[in-house]
Amino acid sequence: SKVTQIILANLIIALIFMAIVIPGIIYDRSNSFQAIDQNYYHLPQVEIFVKEPIDFGKLYPSKTATTPGYHLALSWVAKTFNHGHADANAFLVRLVNALFGLGLLLSVWWLIYLGGNSSIVNSTYLILPFLFSYQFIGSSI
Repeated sequence: SKVTQIILANLIIALIFMAIVIPGIIYDRSNSFQAIDQNYYHLPQVEIFVKEPIDFGKLYPSKTATTPGYHLALSWVAKTFNHGHADANAFLVRLVNALFGLGLLLSVWWLIYLGGNSSIVNSTYLILPFLFSYQFIGSSI
């Protein structure tokens, strides 16, 4: 059925993504431009949310130009599973970061599929340049 084909296409994309990203997380390839961005800008922001109680009326120091939702989610992971640290070696924090990337990847696939390209195969082919993009993969690690 078409639903089974869609699930299979999304599963294949997810497996390819994880096969690329998980080794990068395990072997800590933290010398890419994206890893430097993560380690020097985003993880310090997550650390602020780990150490201080969340007060939505307070302005937190930030070097990132992003909304705090991503940082709040990672701070919860760091508090819950990583003994209150959000550093570059925090495997679960980095894994959740990869899941954000996977969610984005599959969302783009769905936008391609629903945006008038009703072919599952074509939608999968069209997502591949995004999937193999250095910028995307690096920021997911």
